[in-house]
Amino acid sequence: MGNSLNTSIKQNKERAFGIKLMHNELPTLDNLEKRRPDIYLGKTTCVMCQNEKETLDHLLSCKYTEEIRKQIWKSTTKKIIENWIPRHQSNKKIQISSHFEDFLKNLGDNTLLLSKNIINFCLGLCDTSDSKNWDLQLAKTGITSGKAKIIFIKTSQFFIRSLRKHIWNPRCEKTQLWEKEMGITRIQKRSRNPDATKLKSQRIRTLNKRPRGKKEKLNQDQDHNRKNTLENIRMTIWHWIKEGKKWLNM
Repeated sequence: MGNSLNTSIKQNKERAFGIKLMHNELPTLDNLEKRRPDIYLGKTTCVMCQNEKETLDHLLSCKYTEEIRKQIWKSTTKKIIENWIPRHQSNKKIQISSHFEDFLKNLGDNTLLLSKNIINFCLGLCDTSDSKNWDLQLAKTGITSGKAKIIFIKTSQFFIRSLRKHIWNPRCEKTQLWEKEMGITRIQKRSRNPDATKLKSQRIRTLNKRPRGKKEKLNQDQDHNRKNTLENIRMTIWHWIKEGKKWLNM
């Protein structure tokens, strides 16, 4: 998702996209319906295929973008073979075999098979066995284990950038046109959700009526919820480790 020291607008957008992709926080129509039911309730049909409900899973498996996803992988493969391997080869005389090209094709087929696999690849997550196989296959092309990890990171970053450029951005443009047809304005989207404002006012009134002891208990409960959230994150990472998944092939 880019160099963490880079603060350009472009890099920040790419980083934000990756984080939202990981947590299913992208503004897909099903998420917008949850956040703003006063605007999007019952308006969740995919703007690309116009057949199914738009969720993150559907967006990454939509028939409308199937060929685009395949083309993204072809471009990724081309980068690996023509740019990154020649740049990092310890022995420039070693030729890339058709067997290695088949390996990349099989890797692409498996990655594009499920939306979960696409997300994991975008985030640089892979099973231990896949990681070892990656190192083994690149070693046959004259790439050391350390350089193989660098190439994997470059591949993952290029893939997620391409996904955002060729699928997410066009989808957003289509959604904006659809919103215009539906009479959904930017001002309307940026306005406060009347239901949420009403609920917040009710919570404030309820909180003000509570005795001090209950307020302190509420604060303790909120602290407890925050700790639970952090614990859930730790457990998620622990499950990744138990399942043998690797982060950016490290």
